[in-house]
Amino acid sequence: MQRTRALSTSWLIVAVIAVFSVGCASFWTSVREGERTRAAKKANNYFKDGRCDRVLVQLDRAEAALKLGEYGAHATYQRAVCLENLGQTVAARANYWMVVDFYPESPMRPLALEKLGRYGNPEPLSQLKEEF
Repeated sequence: MQRTRALSTSWLIVAVIAVFSVGCASFWTSVREGERTRAAKKANNYFKDGRCDRVLVQLDRAEAALKLGEYGAHATYQRAVCLENLGQTVAARANYWMVVDFYPESPMRPLALEKLGRYGNPEPLSQLKEEF
């Protein structure tokens, strides 16, 4: 009888812990998504104002919070423009190529190609390595 009671109490504790952990994970996911959204909005505002130093900080916050999904191409393009404005041309070029290679369906792709001085379909990545 006591063994049955102890066993049922153990299962109850396990069930409470399981429910609590699922709720906690969901809560923290929503908190991180909120942080990402706020950082992305700040990055966009700073980008419009030309404050590239602050854009890069906010992009780092947004990218650290969760997967970027569709925002990835936009964020990578903004990062490239800001790096270029700050005189970091090699890093900027690499970010433009990331937009081209990783986000082929994005509306940012033609803008990145234009910044790279290329129009239409770029050469395969293996051919571009010869440039460097």
